[in-house]
Amino acid sequence: MIRTIMVVDDDPRVLERMRNLLENENLNVTTARTNKEAIEILEREKSIGAILLRARMPDGRDVFIPFIRRDDKTLPLDMEMPRNCSRSELVRFVSELTSL
Repeated sequence: MIRTIMVVDDDPRVLERMRNLLENENLNVTTARTNKEAIEILEREKSIGAILLRARMPDGRDVFIPFIRRDDKTLPLDMEMPRNCSRSELVRFVSELTSL
């Protein structure tokens, strides 16, 4: 079961909203505003079980492919949720995510 999640998005409001939601679901959360920052965190933090990526990050998402292939225990997930989704939609998403 996934207990630690990294959220990668260049919008600090999205990061804060996701952090609050995930922490309310008793998950550990790490955030990054760039893919470069996320890779640096992944190199240090071995407990991250999933990565929620904003699909259209300015520096792309393919940067994660070599890293994730080195560590088959990390599950990459593209985050394609509307910016204005409801709390219940976010809770449902998190429930599905943590059951993986």
